[in-house]
Amino acid sequence: MSEGDIDFGNIVNSSFNARNIYKELIVKCHPDRFMPDEEKAAVANDLSARIGKCRNDIKQLEKLKQEAIEKLNIDI
Repeated sequence: MSEGDIDFGNIVNSSFNARNIYKELIVKCHPDRFMPDEEKAAVANDLSARIGKCRNDIKQLEKLKQEAIEKLNIDI
């Protein structure tokens, strides 16, 4: 798929499923949950910002979910 192509499958899938994963991720990755550990809080802050930017893109949210599991060692 080239850069100009539109992924209609992702659009449709995101329309129905992105909201739930967004809500789950934004709660689990909130920086305040990691405050005693400044390093993890910084990672959570970055992830939360990126989650907010792609709140309607299920493919990107799935990637961020994996990143959160790996970097923050959380169970989602």
